[in-house]
Amino acid sequence: MSMMRNSMIAMLMVAPAAFAQQAPALTISPVVVASGHFLAENCVSESDPKIANECMCKADITKAQIAGLPTNVMTTINTQLSQVPEQLASESCGGKPAPAPEASVAINMASAKYETVYQSPTALSVLLTYATAGAGAAHPIPGSEGYSFNLTNGKTMDVAALLTPEQLGKVNEFVNQELRKQHGETMTDEARDRIEPYLSDAGCESCTLYYTKDGWNMRFAVYSVAPYSAGEPTITIPTTIIPDPETLIARKK
Repeated sequence: MSMMRNSMIAMLMVAPAAFAQQAPALTISPVVVASGHFLAENCVSESDPKIANECMCKADITKAQIAGLPTNVMTTINTQLSQVPEQLASESCGGKPAPAPEASVAINMASAKYETVYQSPTALSVLLTYATAGAGAAHPIPGSEGYSFNLTNGKTMDVAALLTPEQLGKVNEFVNQELRKQHGETMTDEARDRIEPYLSDAGCESCTLYYTKDGWNMRFAVYSVAPYSAGEPTITIPTTIIPDPETLIARKK
């Protein structure tokens, strides 16, 4: 009888740990938004459609979808992660599914993919990269949107609102110095002469800000601070200037 009682006590003692191990963990999965060729309705190509067809588009658009968190948190995050890919599919590559054209025919294109660049129990950062190109364009136009989420409520982190004026001043001073180091004379005149801050209460001007294991990345739109050949210039701001997400989330303001 004593042995049976001891066994029951042991089972009760390990049950919570076993239950915790079975709790669902956060997962991030790809979801196809649009794939294949699409023909815009009521569209007439201005070029010879045998050479370049502006009414047809090739899509390769994927979004991130998370699971394993409370429903309200998942809904908030997934809504954010869906916006750009779904808008890209409807506005840049809308229409009805269509057969692929001849390989020699130039058509529009739109693509999007994501990368999980940081994850902890309280924070998640996702980088969405996308590109569009018109039929016969010399090159595609890339774009990016970075997200750093507070996993307790699913909201994107308003970094500027969590920094002091002194910290914001250091951020913008560091970014300007790094842009000059990296791009020098190739910087646009607007960027070289700029006196307004890139990061402020209004957001990140011509850029997106997101956290990685190396620090906060400020990624600039193509053409905004340097020529197309520079791509999307990216400055990594160390945590000595902008604290890590966990520190910012814990900060009361």
